Amino acid sequence: MSFFKKYRIPLIILLILYILTIVLPLILLTDQAGTSFLAEAIRYIPNTLNLGQSVALFITVNTLATVAGVLVSGYLLGPVYLYLHKYIIGRKKVYAIQERPSTQDDKFKGFFRGFFPALLAISIVLILIDYPAILDLFVDPAVTQTFTIELGLIAWMPVMMGLSIALFAPAWSLLDTSILVSNKEKAKETGELLEINSLGGWYLGFLKGYAGLTTIVSLFFTAIVISTHYGNSYVIVLMATLVVVPLYTILSLLAIVLFDVTDEHRRKFLLRIAGRIGISEPFEN
Repeated sequence: MSFFKKYRIPLIILLILYILTIVLPLILLTDQAGTSFLAEAIRYIPNTLNLGQSVALFITVNTLATVAGVLVSGYLLGPVYLYLHKYIIGRKKVYAIQERPSTQDDKFKGFFRGFFPALLAISIVLILIDYPAILDLFVDPAVTQTFTIELGLIAWMPVMMGLSIALFAPAWSLLDTSILVSNKEKAKETGELLEINSLGGWYLGFLKGYAGLTTIVSLFFTAIVISTHYGNSYVIVLMATLVVVPLYTILSLLAIVLFDVTDEHRRKFLLRIAGRIGISEPFEN
């Protein structure tokens, strides 16, 4: 199947995204040198950048962070997740590999894969803003008292998004291996109901649940703190979440496309490791 046939829609979306967020800002926003909020507030962006360059750099850094996180961790943390489940979480479980269909899916289905990593990233950022010493690593301490929420999101979201998607990527990789986990032996001994789950699905369920719960809790407590100091300014927290999460879901699209392209290579890599620890038997109905 043609590469462009499968990925034409996400590639078109990415093309439009980068024209709007990188090309146009570089062309149109060129007369405000030194006044950019990003250029003034974040230490790793030189103050000589104008607003257009700052916006373009912001989008580029966020995109590269997700690409690095998803590609590197798919190989590095995938084996870690596999060993962790085999020898600690599922010590009494039975592992088997379900045969994949010979025909590859010709549709790209990863448009919203970045949603839960974005939720997890923003929840961590909302926790970090309560620790000025951490926030000051990237942000000028003189301005953190006034724009803590905004600066926290701008300075730390690229870092946390890269880390968050790095936690999800190994689970997606294991899902592609079609490794199944069951309580087959225990069910025979105790008469329990037979349960069969996907190894990657187990991790995804845990990560999605944690991302959703921590985001709700973080939003709640951050809103209380903000409202105490700034009245109704807690609305900033909610609005930031409603804007930031969809934005980062879209910004992670390039990483998801590249991750999908390397699917077969990662699958074979993890299956070789699985075979070394005794996970090689085919699944029997």
